[in-house]
Amino acid sequence: MHAEALLCRLTGAEAAVVVNNNAAATLILLAALASGREAIVSRGELVEIGGGFRVPDIMAQSGAILREVGTTNRTRAGDYAAATCEQTA
Repeated sequence: MHAEALLCRLTGAEAAVVVNNNAAATLILLAALASGREAIVSRGELVEIGGGFRVPDIMAQSGAILREVGTTNRTRAGDYAAATCEQTA
């Protein structure tokens, strides 16, 4: 409660939430903005993050549809542009 009030006052936001890791933040963000839609991710970012959480698993749990682009060592802006469509969140 205290963190929310401080963050809202600082940013001017209506609400705020604090999480303890990137996996939780990613899950909440994708569930809110991309559930049932495609989320474009570079293949090089499909990694395991803290606590054994894997990005593809987090995306699936959020309801977002994983759309891989690029390669494991290089993804270009054109890869994202080519993958963007009406279903892209």
